[in-house]
Amino acid sequence: MKIISIVNGKGGVGKTTTAIALAMLRASQGRRVLLGDFDNQGNLTSSFRSLNELIGQPNIYNVFKGERIEPFKISENLDLLPATNDLLQLDKSVNTEELFYLGDNLRKFYSDYDEIILDTPGTLGTRVTMGLIAADGVVIPTIMDEYSFQALVQLFKAMQPVWRALNPNMILIGLIGNQVDGIATENGEPILRSERDAFYSLRDLLISLNLDNKILGLIGKREAIKKLRDGKGGIDIDLDPRSMLELGNVSQKITDILFK
Repeated sequence: MKIISIVNGKGGVGKTTTAIALAMLRASQGRRVLLGDFDNQGNLTSSFRSLNELIGQPNIYNVFKGERIEPFKISENLDLLPATNDLLQLDKSVNTEELFYLGDNLRKFYSDYDEIILDTPGTLGTRVTMGLIAADGVVIPTIMDEYSFQALVQLFKAMQPVWRALNPNMILIGLIGNQVDGIATENGEPILRSERDAFYSLRDLLISLNLDNKILGLIGKREAIKKLRDGKGGIDIDLDPRSMLELGNVSQKITDILFK
């Protein structure tokens, strides 16, 4: 079993969309996938279940506390550990040992899954650190603009002590450039009709951090999650995940990196 954390210290970059689409795609490929919502805002959770109906129900905070809960069934191969506002308590006072609880308990209780995909908060802090410590691999979605690139620099700084002391085996699988306008190729290189300079800026940033060749893929503009809901308010689980997010090549790269 592998844990993949979807991480960025900035909101609005497509973390939840990436987590959902990647989980649905890999579940459709026959893997048993568990989605974990570690963001108290619960955007991932509310894509499948009403937050009101989950009040008082077991959730991922119980898992952190050492309890095995029964995940919600989303589809044949896809289950969900929902979020709760109780997660805010983890931002207040957590000792070093407790930083390992989430990953340890996910592995102990849910080892029968092929993959756990963890959606983390959009601000750097304790829970993002927990997500990094828990991860076998990290995927970072980003928007192709200057502010998002500044957030990436801060995220990479936050990742360094995790690599050095807390989870030296963590693999940075790579970055996904989201909401790109007009993708084509020229001599094998992505050409962005309106964001060409941003792509090369991102590539240069990664090279400066010794993280070259870490761009997994570029995703064109697509329907937001809220526009993909079925009549009951949730995601239509019968959707082809590629209609949400073209992740076929990215999925194969993750397999090649994590399961080699």
